[in-house]
Amino acid sequence: MAWAFAALATVLLAGAVALLFSQPVKIGDRQGILTPALAVLAFALTGALIVTGRPRHSIGWIYVASAVLTALGMFAIAYSTLAEQLGLPYGPAAVAVFVVSWFAGNLLPITLGLLLFPDGRLPSARWRAVVPIAAVGYLAIVGNNVLAGRPEFETLRALAGLGILAIPTAILASVGSLVWRWQHAIGVERQQLKWVGTAALFLGLDFVVVIVLASSGLIPQSGSVTVALLSLGIALVPVAVGIAILRYRLYDIDVLISHTLVYGSLVAVLGAGYFGSVLLLQAVLAPITAGSEAAVAVSTLGIVAVFNPARGWMHGLVDRRFYRSRYDAQQTLDSFSAHMSDEVDLNALSRELLATVAETMQPAQIGLWLRHRDPR
Repeated sequence: MAWAFAALATVLLAGAVALLFSQPVKIGDRQGILTPALAVLAFALTGALIVTGRPRHSIGWIYVASAVLTALGMFAIAYSTLAEQLGLPYGPAAVAVFVVSWFAGNLLPITLGLLLFPDGRLPSARWRAVVPIAAVGYLAIVGNNVLAGRPEFETLRALAGLGILAIPTAILASVGSLVWRWQHAIGVERQQLKWVGTAALFLGLDFVVVIVLASSGLIPQSGSVTVALLSLGIALVPVAVGIAILRYRLYDIDVLISHTLVYGSLVAVLGAGYFGSVLLLQAVLAPITAGSEAAVAVSTLGIVAVFNPARGWMHGLVDRRFYRSRYDAQQTLDSFSAHMSDEVDLNALSRELLATVAETMQPAQIGLWLRHRDPR
């Protein structure tokens, strides 16, 4: 059934795309509607995989329902636009379907989806209050849209506008539940929360990068590159949730975080150094080079020369700051390797080996078996 709903979401999404490209609207309008298309596919696929691997896990069904409702909303708004242009029937009904389904599909993963992550249960009974708050916000935003353009219901619409404030309240409370879980999590649950936290960080960075690039004119504000970047950032969240719940390569998140910290910091430092050196050398060499690209060439060669040393230094800095136990273990192993090359006494070497393993691996028990050969 989950895969059937995922297929339904895909069909509705394909229908929305077909309707959008069959009508004479601006490309930017199409892209604005198609921005969540990749996210819808990610939620549908992830939800079906979660239900397949964990049939009783509620987040899988929430993701599948979110994909179907969002795709239905996209199909409905595309049809309503076409109906308005060609005079087709049921245009207003399609708008109503869009309002009801679109907001429900978008609210489900950022309220219930966060509240029930990662085990499919609420953190505690007191978090149940978030569910009616989200429901009030949803009804308010639907009512506000339905009553738009009807002056006789202006007072009721104003009340609905106030009720919309329940939506950010529910979202913040849902995020707060993850923070609460993180403070009390250990072992596997902590690794699962790391996946979602990392995906949220990438999503935030994605939005910042898109805003900066669009503001500087490097990419168009409504171009295909912008749409692709936004869609990719949103799709990362359900993918991370699926990995966390299904526990596929769960502990690889530590490697991913480490590499992200190392190379992200490295790019920032080297990028700032590169542009700074280009500006400085251009000012210094301007009388000599007479406007040539010597400053750029010298700066590029300098960055290439310091890349590997800077990467090693940054990796050590990240390990010392965020992975202290691993850094200390590596230092102990390096010290043991240097000492072992000069040690010839077997008993001393055995004691040193046992002490090193005990310090780095911290096992409950440790023993060393040596095979003695007959000297004959």
